[in-house]
Amino acid sequence: PPRAEYGRTRRTEMIDFSVVPELLLLPDPGSPKGLRDRALLAVLFGGGLRRSEAAALRVGDVRRTRAGTMYLTLRATKGKRD
Repeated sequence: PPRAEYGRTRRTEMIDFSVVPELLLLPDPGSPKGLRDRALLAVLFGGGLRRSEAAALRVGDVRRTRAGTMYLTLRATKGKRD
């Protein structure tokens, strides 16, 4: 039989939008790890991604349209589709 918790969702505490710019400025842009962390935070917040979706991103998944709009190709999403 399934566990008693099966099918229940966890409440996710939302971060207030006014705090997001402050969080994006926390990593040190002078170090490679700081640049990586800042980019990862920007992708997570800007794209509304789950951790697993962000972890599955590759450099080629970030693209730009001719008009200059950047977009992501997501792989391994919850819906199991690209």
